[in-house]
Amino acid sequence: MMREPQTGRDPDPGGTVAARVLAWLFDLLLGRWMYLVGVPMLAFGGAFLAAGWQIGPDYGMFQREVASLSGRAEARSVEPFWWLDLDADRARDGDHWSHHAFMKLCITADYSVAGQDYRRVFCSDGRKPRLPGDLGVLDVGGILPGVEAAWPRDSAGNPVISLRMAADVRALLSSREAAYWTPVGQTEEVRAAMPPPGTELDALLLELDRPLEWLVRLWPREGERSVDLRYDAEHPENAYPETLVGGLEMSSDRLGTSIILLMIGLAVWGTGVVITLFDQSPRTRAIVGVLPLVLVPWWSDALLGAARWIDRQSYHLAADFLPELTLGRRLPISMHDPEAFGDFENIRWPAIGPPSYYAALLEPMGLRRPPVQPEDGDAALMEAVRQVDAAVAVLSDAERATLFDALSQAELNDRGEVALLFLSSARTTALDPERSPASRLAAERFITWMTVTPMEPRRGEPGFAARTELWRALLDFPPVPGVEAAARRLLERMPGQ
Repeated sequence: MMREPQTGRDPDPGGTVAARVLAWLFDLLLGRWMYLVGVPMLAFGGAFLAAGWQIGPDYGMFQREVASLSGRAEARSVEPFWWLDLDADRARDGDHWSHHAFMKLCITADYSVAGQDYRRVFCSDGRKPRLPGDLGVLDVGGILPGVEAAWPRDSAGNPVISLRMAADVRALLSSREAAYWTPVGQTEEVRAAMPPPGTELDALLLELDRPLEWLVRLWPREGERSVDLRYDAEHPENAYPETLVGGLEMSSDRLGTSIILLMIGLAVWGTGVVITLFDQSPRTRAIVGVLPLVLVPWWSDALLGAARWIDRQSYHLAADFLPELTLGRRLPISMHDPEAFGDFENIRWPAIGPPSYYAALLEPMGLRRPPVQPEDGDAALMEAVRQVDAAVAVLSDAERATLFDALSQAELNDRGEVALLFLSSARTTALDPERSPASRLAAERFITWMTVTPMEPRRGEPGFAARTELWRALLDFPPVPGVEAAARRLLERMPGQ
């Protein structure tokens, strides 16, 4: 006679519990591993999809959009300035403030349409200010080819530089002690002559205090520039530089890059969806995987734009490898209403003269922009050196000794920005047997300090050939042992020398 099964009890409790424990462990270990692999794949896949969309389809739609800009106007470039684009709230804690900032070069353009005056501000995409010692390579010439900055000039024809920032940003930088600067002078007198910056704002202005760079870059440029604009006839306030939108075309290279990025993005995205949702039904995976693809036009700009704030190094690396990619914006410049800068702090200073740290060295030299505009950076640099040589030539031995000692002190304090302008006159003084021993010794010391921590020329920068020739003059400098060898090593590190 068969027994009826018992009710209310598990016929095999041991096996069921073991199975559940194994299933729980499997889900705990494998599931977490799946998420660790799948989520990054979704992020990378999304980045490739966003880049491919922006380079190809999005660019094509924008191309058709700007084709409708039928109006043309000639604008006058006025009031250039640097804009420190910094979110003060994000920079209050944690990393150094420069990790949350971009330095952008902006120009203001005035133009008229049908008797109505308009003013727009165009700004470069910007680069991250890495302090200390990296802002000297910023180009103050223009934000794009054909869109150049017309910097105002002082009575000597030298440029006047301008920096703008929000009031809360200036308050933040003024309240923080400079993080990366320490006095390196050997004596209290040296430190008193050129004290280290006290606040982060002082440090930033010191980074921008580069008279040699501004003379070399801006002496060859005209004082006022015009910018050709194209605008929407119905909305003249919406204008773009002709040099930027006039040549938009879907080249085969751009289209091919877009297709490759989209294919990679689809493959990585699809794999990430399958791995992340391994325990979901195929229908769920399909919905979750396809819906974001349909919404790419809406989230692609936000994702790529966020890359500028999330990881600056990856952002600039992507910009170098994908020059057609604007990383979150359709154009490599942004357009703003001038009223947006109305409440900004505006800090202005002459390239030569107070409050520059180098005013005491350069003002006695009487540097002036020559009546005949130098044709390039090499000619501008050699003209500045010629003026310095002429000014030093009339100095007495005692005045020369004082000058070269001050230049050596500047080198000791990591303030060697203008040293190259005095290299020729120092070499002439050191090799002149008619000069006093004190002045010759001071010139030799200055040259020695220049070779200890040299500001090496970089190929592609304005005045590269002239900078190289000035250093080459030290290959024949016997008074100080080691100077010739140091100059030779410096020249050997330059490509093509």
